[in-house]
Amino acid sequence: MSRQKPKLLIRELLVATPTHRPSLLDGEERSQVEFLSLFICGNISPFLLKANVTVLDNSVCTRQYNTSFILTIMMCASAPGKDTYQNDSGGPLYVNGIQVGITSWGFGCADPNFAGIYARVTTYVDWIAKTVANNPA
Repeated sequence: MSRQKPKLLIRELLVATPTHRPSLLDGEERSQVEFLSLFICGNISPFLLKANVTVLDNSVCTRQYNTSFILTIMMCASAPGKDTYQNDSGGPLYVNGIQVGITSWGFGCADPNFAGIYARVTTYVDWIAKTVANNPA
């Protein structure tokens, strides 16, 4: 058996763009829509967790939170008993392996009356491209 040097594995990150984004119908539950988390309502998990969620129309979240603060640069998603937590901020929301959202904020933890709020990645594509180009590996 030969010994090999360890190799550095870098996985390419795919993000949605305004012209290339996965089909995402609001309110449609799809097993491919998932978030990643290290926390279970405040308790740290020794494993990276993922959960399937439903993307909701922003008007649903506007009613849930009784506010006009849910902007078009945001998206919301939820599932019974599943949610991101405070320390998950900045984590990804994926559809078919393409990042469409960034964990932002919410109310409580897995409260069925309040969906989680995510920043919509397509809004920030230019900034992401510029930042990556200015910081080569």
